[in-house]
Amino acid sequence: MTEPTLRDRKRLRTRDTLERAAVDLVLRDGVEHATVDAICAAADVSSRTFFNYFDSKEHAILGMADAAPALRLGDDLVAGVVEVLFESVRSTSDPALQRGRIEIARRYPYLVERRLTEATRDARELSAAVTVRLGSAALTEPVLALCAAAIRTAIAERLAGSGDGSEEGLRDRATEIARAAAAALILPR
Repeated sequence: MTEPTLRDRKRLRTRDTLERAAVDLVLRDGVEHATVDAICAAADVSSRTFFNYFDSKEHAILGMADAAPALRLGDDLVAGVVEVLFESVRSTSDPALQRGRIEIARRYPYLVERRLTEATRDARELSAAVTVRLGSAALTEPVLALCAAAIRTAIAERLAGSGDGSEEGLRDRATEIARAAAAALILPR
């Protein structure tokens, strides 16, 4: 597995900084006062940089993916599906940030409703995009299930102590597992 590049590490740091700033501002000032400008000021980035990572302040607060799933599939369907699914379950390993988000969910339950609504929409968009790519609705759910299972397996391996531990390494391993499983399924009986 490849090590993350300097650019990848910087992107992750910037995203994490924006998420922390958003959560801290909401906890301190309330969701209505945590504007994009205030988040950017706290994170010391421009609003243009903010919108490279998130579609809205709510996305930064909740750590949501920033682009429609269908737009992120790319040429490699398996790697694209793994990437989209991985991003949808991306979580922080920072306990303080997790606690902050739990408190925000308690204070502002409508944000959780919005998150669930968007996750449902994203799942529909991903299914539709995979169906178009495969040319068959009958194959969509098996492909999505295979990729999701590969992510769970890669996470289990990481928890057991194997792998390089980076997000990129985890995605690479999940993609490798999904490809291996797909290849095993097409072997003659």
